[in-house]
Amino acid sequence: MKTAFLVGCLLAAVIASAAQEQAASKLTGPQLGQKPPGATPEVFAPGVVSRDGIRMKLTMSADGIWILYTERDPATNTVSFVSRRRAGDSWGEPIVLPFAREYMDIEPSLSPDGKRILFVSNRPTGTGSEPGKFPDIWMAEKTGDRWGDPVRLGPPVNTADPADIEAHPAFGPDGGIYFMRQNGKSRRLLLAARRGDGFDEPLPLPLPDDLFAGGFSGPCLSPDGRTLLMHSRREGGFGNWDLYVSFKDESGGWSEFKNLGPAVNTDKPESSPTFSADGRFIFFTRETDIFWVSATIIEKLKANEK
Repeated sequence: MKTAFLVGCLLAAVIASAAQEQAASKLTGPQLGQKPPGATPEVFAPGVVSRDGIRMKLTMSADGIWILYTERDPATNTVSFVSRRRAGDSWGEPIVLPFAREYMDIEPSLSPDGKRILFVSNRPTGTGSEPGKFPDIWMAEKTGDRWGDPVRLGPPVNTADPADIEAHPAFGPDGGIYFMRQNGKSRRLLLAARRGDGFDEPLPLPLPDDLFAGGFSGPCLSPDGRTLLMHSRREGGFGNWDLYVSFKDESGGWSEFKNLGPAVNTDKPESSPTFSADGRFIFFTRETDIFWVSATIIEKLKANEK
């Protein structure tokens, strides 16, 4: 009986390994060659992206050639940023970015041209090795195929006030960046327009009054800048972090946030939503895996508002 059990375990391991190799061999075409999902979320690239460990927040360049996601090893609690590049119709091997392992680097966002990464970190800001104010927003830039050392964004994005928390950065549709800033007095989602090599003074987005009810995290604007996703634990959800959506109206205001519903949200934590480069799909994290779903689910919610 024991021998049969061991043989069964070995056979299962062989089958699992073969399945992963088969999945890896299909990496051609958009979205890592995966069959697009419908209105029911599916695990994204099982055995390729979603596998052992924890995967979070997949983001991609505007042309869909570069993708970037986070890996966390539960055993060591180390976090890595992993990128893949499509050349022609085929995807290359995953590359662990060289700068993201030593410190607490989280919440990466890839620029539309795939040449810059925003992220949050506790890296030292001076010449010493002690961690700095956390969280602060940092940016790394790529020249050719080589990533440079990350640089902490100065004012007006990060402030020197230790009470200020800057987090959840992302590149906006117009070349600027948006991010959260909170302290003991206020919490706001800010947009800083690009100006030369820096940024203008950040301005708050005119979001609904219920923005921070039950917490507000992981904001993500659609490629056209007219749809905002986030995750929250507000009342009326499905028992944990849920995904919510708000729509920009013709006057520039934003609608109240709506829960994406039971087709997406469960009693497990759903978080870190992002859009595909063409806006057709939504990626998000559920527990330890990255899922994706057709963006038609939010179009139906928008239609119901009219």
